[in-house]
Amino acid sequence: MDAWLIDPPCRAARVLLFCLLGRLTAPTGVTTLESGTTLKAVAQSHVVASSVGINEAFYRILAVGVGCFFVGLSGAFYAHYNLIIGPDSFNLAATLWFVMYVLVGGINSFAGPIIGALVLFLLPEVFRDLKMYTPYISAGILLIVVYLAPQGIAGLPRLISSKYGKR
Repeated sequence: MDAWLIDPPCRAARVLLFCLLGRLTAPTGVTTLESGTTLKAVAQSHVVASSVGINEAFYRILAVGVGCFFVGLSGAFYAHYNLIIGPDSFNLAATLWFVMYVLVGGINSFAGPIIGALVLFLLPEVFRDLKMYTPYISAGILLIVVYLAPQGIAGLPRLISSKYGKR
């Protein structure tokens, strides 16, 4: 039998890849269902959603529960990979990086946080000689994106088409 089939690190990587693909495809599947449309309605205006008979509290709790499931799954993989978790595993700096990923990529799109993470992770690798200036470069990128493209990098095509599209 091939070594990659039974090697524990490769097995863990396959399980992680399977969970990642499930996590990435779940939102696109949910948005096409009736519950996805209901979640969009609650996100747009909870008052209007409740007035047409949608159980707003149920869908808000459902969204938080699904989010917590994926965060817990990620934490379990993190603990398994590092073999230990302590209070210093997740500090303020890590939280701020996650918020920056979302803001730079775009908060209103599914691909936004992924794009933001790629940009803020790969840019310091491109400018490896400027490694000591990474926080300043990242803060500059955040300020530029927030000022010039409030919807993030993922919202740039929409912003450009609204400014320079058909009039």
